[in-house]
Amino acid sequence: MSEEMENLDSETQEENETLENEEVLEEQTEETESDLEARLKKAEEIANNQRIRAEKAEKALKASKKPKQEETPKSGLDLDQLDEAAELLEIPKEDRAEVKEYAERKGISIAEAKKQPIIQSFLNTQKEYRTSADLANAKDTKRNNAPKTDEQILADFDKGIISEKDEDIDALVAAEFAQKRKEAKN
Repeated sequence: MSEEMENLDSETQEENETLENEEVLEEQTEETESDLEARLKKAEEIANNQRIRAEKAEKALKASKKPKQEETPKSGLDLDQLDEAAELLEIPKEDRAEVKEYAERKGISIAEAKKQPIIQSFLNTQKEYRTSADLANAKDTKRNNAPKTDEQILADFDKGIISEKDEDIDALVAAEFAQKRKEAKN
């Protein structure tokens, strides 16, 4: 029996040690969980503080921009816009979009853009195109205004100059009939 008692005592002692080890592990686990929860709360608090700081900085930035807008005259257009409009009026209508786009792309005013060599070259080239186109249109207008005589129409036909316009064909037929009548009378 004494052996049995010793066995029981040793088993009981082992069980007690096992229970004590389990309790220590549970306490350590609880401590690590509480540490993790504390760390998580701290991280959330830091993130929240940073968010609040960012919001305050954005509000301050917006507030610093608003007074500048209030200082401008409230007449609808400020002086800079009027100057820009005046500069645009000096540029031919067809070229305004190009000059304005260049100025916006470069982040400069219209007046500064007009001083740029590339824009000056562009405007001069466009002016030359318009001038030559106007001259070409003027020549066509002069040619169409003066009616041709029957002799001129027949001379052009003999040279191979033939117009496909209905009026010109009618004029050619009339000129040929007039010539045949003259020949028939002589």
